[in-house]
Amino acid sequence: MIIPILGSIITLLLGFVGTFICRLVLAKHSLIRTIIPTLVHLFIYILLIVPIFGYIVYILGTIYYVYKNFIILNESKKTLIN
Repeated sequence: MIIPILGSIITLLLGFVGTFICRLVLAKHSLIRTIIPTLVHLFIYILLIVPIFGYIVYILGTIYYVYKNFIILNESKKTLIN
């Protein structure tokens, strides 16, 4: 249970770089499966330039990726154990 929580903290602190690290290093996904979510998270980060709308999209997008990375890391942990 520590790896998914660590992945969530990394994603919260590092943003799209955290998504990249979580999926590539911790979940051991291929680069192809990692690059698309990272680019989408980067686009969400760029939307911070837009006042109010950008903030809302960034907060919702970051919460989504924290949750998604937690689920992915939790599933990958289960497959490593079995």
